[in-house]
Amino acid sequence: MSHRVSIVAPAAALWLAGALQVAAQQAPTISAGAAAQTSIVRTTTDHAAVWRRSPSQLLATLPINVDLEAIAKEGQWYLVRLPEKYALPGLETGYVFEGRVRLVSGPPPPNRASAASSSRFAETKPAAPPAPFFRVRGYGSIAYEWFLANDSFNAVLGHRGGLFYGGGGQVIFAHLFADVGFEHFSKTGQRVIVLDGDVFPLGIADTITMEPLTVSGGYRFKPSGKSVAYGGGGYTSLRFKENAEFAEPGENTDERFNGFVILGGVEYAVHKWVFVSGEARFTGVPNAIGAPGVAAEFNESNLGGFSVALKVSVGN
Repeated sequence: MSHRVSIVAPAAALWLAGALQVAAQQAPTISAGAAAQTSIVRTTTDHAAVWRRSPSQLLATLPINVDLEAIAKEGQWYLVRLPEKYALPGLETGYVFEGRVRLVSGPPPPNRASAASSSRFAETKPAAPPAPFFRVRGYGSIAYEWFLANDSFNAVLGHRGGLFYGGGGQVIFAHLFADVGFEHFSKTGQRVIVLDGDVFPLGIADTITMEPLTVSGGYRFKPSGKSVAYGGGGYTSLRFKENAEFAEPGENTDERFNGFVILGGVEYAVHKWVFVSGEARFTGVPNAIGAPGVAAEFNESNLGGFSVALKVSVGN
């Protein structure tokens, strides 16, 4: 009996030593300090889904109390490493909703920016509600116009353009709009005589006033964020007045001329009820001025011009 024991005991000892050596080789090499730095989350419900993004794919459905290494946090989602038991080949990481897990050890995982909005997991803003079909607005405007009869205005006023201010109203039907606006310009210069292209001031005050009343319409394009571009055209009725000091009866002018306007601009929604627009216009008022007068000397007859305007609208 003792002979058998002497043979078996050394064999058992050799087997145990070999097993301990293999186990030592297979043991994890992560230090205690490194393990303490690993973030571990644990599933708190059955059927906790782990997803892949781009393209979207369900990687695993985990039972309760499964520990996962949390690599990062993106919004309301944890990027986790799946245990080998649940991972698909080449798909060891995925996203699990924070409401399905809780942090059980280690520090919170680092936050990083959410993926692009094309991802099903990205946080997206709700779409803005469509604009009402019918809208009404009132506005104030200021515009600078470079006159087509620039030599005539420069001779009398000393400037080739002028500042207009005014206001108006607008109605919008879906993508179409109709607009009525009134503006005012007034500036005092002096009467002149033009001989062979040379201008000779007379030192007599001369005030020019222009008041265009414009009715226009057009199309509003598809909005881009808070901005919308638009274009259109319409009719303008221009009141032109010229009053000179010491003028004889019948020398002053107060007439109204018909013309057209072509316009385009961009509107920006500053607030739900406040809008700012930048607008470019071309106005034509042909055959309005001429002989006798300064304009005839410069062969100018159009009271229109090119202008840029800033409009502030209030409404819906």
